[in-house]
Amino acid sequence: MNYWSTVRKGVLGLSAASIAYAIWKKNPLVPMALYAMHLVEYFAVAKKAGKKVWYDDTRCFINTMLYGFTFWLPMKLEIE
Repeated sequence: MNYWSTVRKGVLGLSAASIAYAIWKKNPLVPMALYAMHLVEYFAVAKKAGKKVWYDDTRCFINTMLYGFTFWLPMKLEIE
């Protein structure tokens, strides 16, 4: 297992924790802000980075919404 897959698992855990917190506190602000940032990342960077490695838009969108920058940064740095 490489570094980026480990970080992605951590990101999924943090996303689940933010959703659980939102349900517990009845305040959806934290996950909404998180996914709003992911949406901005998708349009600003991930879509273009995905096209360079022949990923379709749907795959890029889903992975960016799940993993955020840990999805597109390795592609952009040509690590993965």
